[in-house]
Amino acid sequence: MTSISNRFILFSIGLWFAVQPSYLHPDEHFQSLEILCDKFYNYKGFVPWEFESKHAARSFIPLYIFYGPLLCGLRPLLKWHLIEQPLTILRIIRIQNYLVYTIVCHFALKAINVKHGNRSAAELFVISSYITWSYQSHSFSNSIETILLLAVLALFTKFVERKSGEHENQYKKSFLLGTLITLGTFNRITFAGFILLPFVSLFLRFYCGQWRSFFVLIISIITCSVTFVCFDTAIYQSSSYVVAPINNLLYNLDESNLALHGIHPRITHMFVNLPQIVGPGIILLPNAFRSFSKVCENQAALSVLSGMTFLSLFKHQELRFLTPLAPLLFSCFIPRSPFKRLKWEYIFRAWFLFNLIAGLIMGVLHQGGILRAINDFHKNESPINVHIWWKTYSPPAWMYRNKNLTVSAMNTVNGVESIDEIPFHVVNNHVIDLRGSNLELLIKSLIHFENAGASVTLIAPNSMRVLLNSMQDTTNFRLERLAEWKLHLDLDHIDFSNPSSLALGLASYNVSS
Repeated sequence: MTSISNRFILFSIGLWFAVQPSYLHPDEHFQSLEILCDKFYNYKGFVPWEFESKHAARSFIPLYIFYGPLLCGLRPLLKWHLIEQPLTILRIIRIQNYLVYTIVCHFALKAINVKHGNRSAAELFVISSYITWSYQSHSFSNSIETILLLAVLALFTKFVERKSGEHENQYKKSFLLGTLITLGTFNRITFAGFILLPFVSLFLRFYCGQWRSFFVLIISIITCSVTFVCFDTAIYQSSSYVVAPINNLLYNLDESNLALHGIHPRITHMFVNLPQIVGPGIILLPNAFRSFSKVCENQAALSVLSGMTFLSLFKHQELRFLTPLAPLLFSCFIPRSPFKRLKWEYIFRAWFLFNLIAGLIMGVLHQGGILRAINDFHKNESPINVHIWWKTYSPPAWMYRNKNLTVSAMNTVNGVESIDEIPFHVVNNHVIDLRGSNLELLIKSLIHFENAGASVTLIAPNSMRVLLNSMQDTTNFRLERLAEWKLHLDLDHIDFSNPSSLALGLASYNVSS
C-alpha cells in the first residue's frame, strides 16, 4: 500500500466516508453549524449552553475563520435555489474539512518527522484511518483543533531543528506562531494542554537564546487575544468583556457541571479511547516511547504525552477529545513488526480491516437516519407541524432551514426528567427533542399536544419498536408509519436481553387517537 494509486484509492475511500450522513455526536452540529446557520442564514435552531450569554464559553472567532468564507460563498447559491437540500450544504462542509485536514497533514507531518518517525508511513496511516474519514471530516471543534495543532507543532519543529549556524531571530514566524496558539486556545481550552510540553522544549531549545523573538511571540498572543475578546464581546452583546477560554475552563473545573455531560474514570482515555483510535496499530506504538531522550526531541511524542496527561485530569472523557492526537500517534508508529514471525503486511491488513469496520459503523450507520430524515422532510416539502424526536441524538434544527422554527427540549430538574419548559401551545413549525426520556414523558407530551389540537409526527428508532407497541396497547394513541430509513444504528439503548434493541433503522409515524 505504498504506491500513488493505492494512496489515491485510500484517499477516495475516505472522501466517500466523509460525505456519508452519519452523526457521531451532537456537538458536531451544536458547537458550530447550529449557531453559524442562524448568524449567516437566519435558520432558527437550538442555542447550546456554551453560546448563551450567561456562559459565553465558546469563541466565535474560530468558527467564523474556518466556516465563514464557505457559508458566505454558499449564500448566493441558496438564494438562487442552486442548492436545495440541507445535506448538500453539510456534504460541502465535510469535503472542505477533509481536504484541508489531508493537505495540512501532508505538509505538517513532513516538518514534524524531519528526524523522527517515517513521514510516508504516517501519511499512509492517516489516510487509511476511520478517524480521518469520519471524526475529522465532521464539524467538531476538535477537527479545527487538530489542524491548528499540526500547524503549531510544525512551526515548533522548524524552530528547534534549525540548521547549524542559524541563530538569527525569527520575528515573522514567532508572530504567526502566537496567532495560531491564540486561535487554538480560543477554539478549545484543551489546546494549551496539547502544546504545553512541546512548548517547554521549544523555549529551552530556541527562545532562551532569542529573547527578541520571544517578545514578538508574547506581543502576538496579547494582540490576538485582545482582538478576539473584543470580537466575542460584540457578538455576545455583553456589557462585560467575554474571555471565552477562561469561561470554558472555569465551567469544566466544576465537577458538578461535568456531571451534566457524563462522568468517566480518569483512565478512560488511556485504556478505552486510545485503543479505539489506534486499533491493531497499538503494537507499533511502544517503541517510540521507550527512550526518554528521543521523546524529548520529538514534538509529536511530546504532544501525545502532554495531551493525554492534561485531558486525563478531567473526568469527562470522550473519544473525540483525542482526535487531535491521531495523526501524531500515527507518526509515532514504527513501520516494522515488533515480532519476528509477524510480517508488516499482515499488521497493515489488520489495521485496514479494523478501520473499514469502524468506518462503516461510525461513518455510515451511527445515528445516520436522523440527517436523512430531516433532508427528506425538506425534500418532500412536508408541512412542519409538530415533530417529536425520541430516543435519538438531538436533531440538528439548522437542517430544517426554517426561519420560523421553534425548538424545545426535555429538561432535567434535580436529576428528574421534565417537560415543563416545552411550549405545548405552539402547534406549527415546532421541533421537540425528547432525547432519551422514558415512555411516560413521551405519552404525556402526546397528550398535551392532543389537547392543543396539534398534528404530531413522531420520529423514533426501530430499536424502540417494542416500547412503541406497548404504548399502543395501553393508550388510545395509534401510530401510522410514514417513512423509514434503514441506515440508522442506535448504540445508546442496547439491551442484550432484548434482541429488538439491536434493530437497524429509524422511522417516522403519524400519531392519532
